Amino acid sequence: MENSKIRRLSALVGGIVILSIVVVFQFYHQKKLAEKQLNDERYQRMLAEESLQQVKSSVSSMTTDLERIRKKSNNLEKMLDDTKAMNSDLKKQVDEVSKQKDSLQGRIADIEKKQKVSNIGVPEQPLSAK
Repeated sequence: MENSKIRRLSALVGGIVILSIVVVFQFYHQKKLAEKQLNDERYQRMLAEESLQQVKSSVSSMTTDLERIRKKSNNLEKMLDDTKAMNSDLKKQVDEVSKQKDSLQGRIADIEKKQKVSNIGVPEQPLSAK
């Protein structure tokens, strides 16, 4: 009877050991799976952070480019305004010169008329030879 008790006890201990080994193997397998998932998640986060850094760098570069383009645009607008003002001034000057030209031409025409009228009664005198 003692033999059978020892056998039963041995079988029970053997079963507990086998069950323990199976449980330890399951936990080991789950641990490895969890570590793999953790490593995958870390890798994905690392990739996301790198992508984020690249996007931030691109945004920074684009912001700098945009600011440079805005400055150029403002300079071009100022130049355009200055050119428009110069054109307006030149147009005014051309109009003034045109009015002065018309006035002078009118005065010349009046002087020529007066000269013709005064020359009608006066005969031309030949140059005397000495």
